Amino acid sequence: LLDILKLEVENPRVFDLTVSPEMGGSIRFRELKPNEPPKIQEVIFEVKSNIAKQYQVTQNATSLLTSKEGKVIPKEYFTLRQESLDTKGTLKCPDKIEVKEGQMVLFISDAQGSPDKFKVIYELTVPRDIHYGDYYTNFTYSVSEI
Repeated sequence: LLDILKLEVENPRVFDLTVSPEMGGSIRFRELKPNEPPKIQEVIFEVKSNIAKQYQVTQNATSLLTSKEGKVIPKEYFTLRQESLDTKGTLKCPDKIEVKEGQMVLFISDAQGSPDKFKVIYELTVPRDIHYGDYYTNFTYSVSEI
């Protein structure tokens, strides 16, 4: 005699983007002055997904790097490039490119929408004619199905 067990499995949908270090949505370069060596900030992105659909990761910059006084660092001085962390999908910026104001696609997953991880390296080459101060911009990062 066999007992039949009715089993129901719930598999909640997972579609999360983790950014570390947690920057509160902004990148800051403090106390910049002329003739300093380049400044670098690294950010790791990890997407957890079980939806089995292709997705992309985007960044939206609200402005170029700007000081409290309203001084703006020209965009050619602020770049990003990406490095693989056993990445399965496609890095859109493996070579250094200027960080643009507005939206930029950083990454597209493999066709299966596999969980993935990658690194973005932001680099500021300090202009020779920079006005001393703190410079920042705000970023919004998002993950969306495509």
